[in-house]
Amino acid sequence: MKFTSPSDIKGTAFLQIEHIEADDDEWIYLPALGKSRRLVANNKKDSFVGSDFSYGDISLPNVDLYEHRLVGSEVIDNHDCYEVESIPKSDTTKNDIGYGRKLTWLRKDNFLETKVEYYDVGNQLLKTQTVTGHKLLEPDTQRWIALHRQMVNSQTGHKTVLTFDEVQAPTSVPEDLFTTHYLERE
Repeated sequence: MKFTSPSDIKGTAFLQIEHIEADDDEWIYLPALGKSRRLVANNKKDSFVGSDFSYGDISLPNVDLYEHRLVGSEVIDNHDCYEVESIPKSDTTKNDIGYGRKLTWLRKDNFLETKVEYYDVGNQLLKTQTVTGHKLLEPDTQRWIALHRQMVNSQTGHKTVLTFDEVQAPTSVPEDLFTTHYLERE
C-alpha cells in the first residue's frame, strides 16, 4: 500500500505479508528516513500512519486468540447482520491490540463487517468503524471487499476515512512487488 495523499504522509508505504501459522510480517517505509523498517508483532495497538486506525485494525485477526460469541442479529444499512462479540483469550493479546473486547456486525449475505465497536481495557467505547461500499471482487469465490471505511474515536472525537477508488481482481502481480526494495522505490 502506497500513500499519495494527504501531503504529510505522501510517499509512505506499508507492506504486510500474511502467515497462517505465525505473526504477519509488516514493514513500513517512511520517506524522511529513506528506508524501510520492520514493525514488531506487539505493535498492533499503534496508530497506522497517524490515523485513527491501528495496525491491528487493518490486519486480519488470528481468530484463535479470541473467544467469540454470537450476541444477536440486527439490520445495519438495510443489511441483515450477525452481531458477534470477541474477547481476547489472554492478557498478552489484550495488551498487544489495546482492546478489552470488540463487537462486530457481519452481513449475513457476504460475511463482511458493516460496523465494529472497539472497547478499551476498561470496557469504555473507544472507537467505532463503519464499513460501506461492499463490492463483489471475485464472483467465482464470492470474495468481497469494502471500498469505504470510517473510524471515529469516541474519546477524542477525531475520525479517519479510508476510501479505495479503484480495486481490480484477479490481477497478476509480480513477486518482487512484495519486497522492502519495492517499498523504497519512489
